[in-house]
Amino acid sequence: MADYLSRPTPKLDLGDVAFTLSQRRKHHRFRWSTVAEDLAGLVGQLRGLSVQQHIAPRPKVKKKVILAFSGQSGTKIGLNPSTLRDNPRFSYHLTSCNRILLDMGCPDIMSALHQPEPISDISVLQCGLVAVQYACARCWIEGGLDVVGVFGHSSGELAALAVSGVLSPRGYVAICLQTGGAHQEQVWRREGRDGGDPRKPRNGQ
Repeated sequence: MADYLSRPTPKLDLGDVAFTLSQRRKHHRFRWSTVAEDLAGLVGQLRGLSVQQHIAPRPKVKKKVILAFSGQSGTKIGLNPSTLRDNPRFSYHLTSCNRILLDMGCPDIMSALHQPEPISDISVLQCGLVAVQYACARCWIEGGLDVVGVFGHSSGELAALAVSGVLSPRGYVAICLQTGGAHQEQVWRREGRDGGDPRKPRNGQ
């Protein structure tokens, strides 16, 4: 494999090689997996490979995969910016969700995904969390993961419904935006803001 990938012609693309090996070739009993940024890096790893390194037998019985989606458990999303940069499909699904949210009047969620400070807007927080879960699941499924079931808790239910196809991306985004807005209004009212308007002062201040 290393010799083949090192040939000057034809010019190969790392993504095409990965897709062909995973989808167009017979899967054998033993597998080797790695992470590489380019063909040169992959070739170097292949040439330095030993039998004991990172090689695992293929399970004889295929395990069923069920995806679980959690609800909100904090005030930050904490997505590493490199995750968007290094995963084009993940970025594509997130930006697609963000465009729907912007059309519906929600603030841009993209900058909040890796914001180190707590996210004060509950709509942005919840919509961002659900969008990240949805984007992750779509990437796994598109990569060949055979999912037999999904379930979710709280806002994670929306991600599960969207991944299963019960809700369209626009449908789950609309519900998430509405529920997040309702929760935000409850917070504002507890803080003494009339009518849930964040621009109005607290307790007459």
